[in-house]
Amino acid sequence: VTAMAKVNIAAIHYHFGSKDALVQAVLERRLSPVNQERLERLDALEAISDQSTLVLEDILRALFEPALRMSGIGGGGNKNIARLIGRIFSEPSNSLQLFLKERFQIVFERFTAALRSVLPELPEVDFFWRVHFMMGAMCHTLCDQERPKLLSGGLCDPHCFEETSDQLVIFVAGGLRAQCTNVRERGAS
Repeated sequence: VTAMAKVNIAAIHYHFGSKDALVQAVLERRLSPVNQERLERLDALEAISDQSTLVLEDILRALFEPALRMSGIGGGGNKNIARLIGRIFSEPSNSLQLFLKERFQIVFERFTAALRSVLPELPEVDFFWRVHFMMGAMCHTLCDQERPKLLSGGLCDPHCFEETSDQLVIFVAGGLRAQCTNVRERGAS
């Protein structure tokens, strides 16, 4: 970072105080617009629907698509920010984890409420496991953009925004809607 900015390492400490503070500033700059767009899209969905007519796939698109654009899928954006976020999740720093939790708290609350409204029959424990897996699918899609092309021998185009968004939404919606099974009962028999 310092080499590309043509400054010495002391400049980071002077302007930001620490490496974590620099990373937080970068994340704030990139994530604030994404989260704002997510909330605006969810507001628009809720304005034209009541809770009983919200559509799962529309909620997922409102959550995923701003992040897909930010990460450069379909052109524009910046792949490096997705890699940085992926690294933060895989090599957690307590201060950065707290920072991300604070930045995503309102988005998490609003979207889990919207998802809950369209999945009311899903037991609470299953719901939160599925939200966890949903976030993992989204993060993996953002952070490892070349993998689908490699695995498919070029059949899949992870740089096509519509294809990536459609496939992610279909996959996650299927997982969220999947029939519940009681894992403990299944293991006991």
